[in-house]
Amino acid sequence: MAIVCSVCNGNGFAVAAVSLLAIAATLGFVVWFAGRAGLSRMRALEVGLWGLAGAFWGGHLFVLLQNDPGSIAADPVNLVRIFDGAQSSIGAFVGASVFGLVVLLCRRQRFLAFADACAPAIAIGYAVARIACLLNGDDFGTASQVLSAVQFPQGSNVHHVHLSHGWIDSSSHLSLPVHPTQLYHLLLGLVGTVVLLIFRGTLPGQRFAAALAIYGAGRFVIQFFRGDSIPVWGPFDVNHIAALMMLIAGLMLWRLRPTRAAAREQPA
Repeated sequence: MAIVCSVCNGNGFAVAAVSLLAIAATLGFVVWFAGRAGLSRMRALEVGLWGLAGAFWGGHLFVLLQNDPGSIAADPVNLVRIFDGAQSSIGAFVGASVFGLVVLLCRRQRFLAFADACAPAIAIGYAVARIACLLNGDDFGTASQVLSAVQFPQGSNVHHVHLSHGWIDSSSHLSLPVHPTQLYHLLLGLVGTVVLLIFRGTLPGQRFAAALAIYGAGRFVIQFFRGDSIPVWGPFDVNHIAALMMLIAGLMLWRLRPTRAAAREQPA
């Protein structure tokens, strides 16, 4: 019997509270882990704040390019309307990394050192943020009869999609049972946190590489259970391809020779 998510109906206050908690947890742990690694806590806070801005912009841009790229040409202001519409976690990771890299390069600081230190904090924030996705009914799964399946009420994204496909009628108060993909994402974040806390790497960038590989591989698998997936190449959607690229990037970074890694990690 499926679990009914009666609270998962766009509860604005709960979603906002959990989202703020995810942001606070990420920034707090970024500063803490950086300090434990012998890095400047104030610099870590600066990088974290810029990374947060990059995450919002990157997540917004990824969704725009994926769903409606023509809207950018039609109205370039859409590029900076970062709080309009959905966000993409993959785009958020890329945006945060790019903004953090630029800030650290400008400050003549070591990017890989900060990336290694902050990786577990990002995993923690990711796990907490997925609770907000569950409360809001975002990123829902495909129809399923697994024991952990969930049903969402009228007004949720899942119910609307199922109704538009004719899988349920207007009198149905609940959607079909679906995979709790939000919880799969949460589990991925928790597993990533544990692994990254245990593994610190022996070379600069290895922990960051492990984070990229873990998320890329996990997201690639979870995407097959997403009910909002729109294939663009065989069974793969844009998120499949982006996750695979993150996995490959992580593996390539892992394989860097020590001399190359050291050469790119010039101290300030």
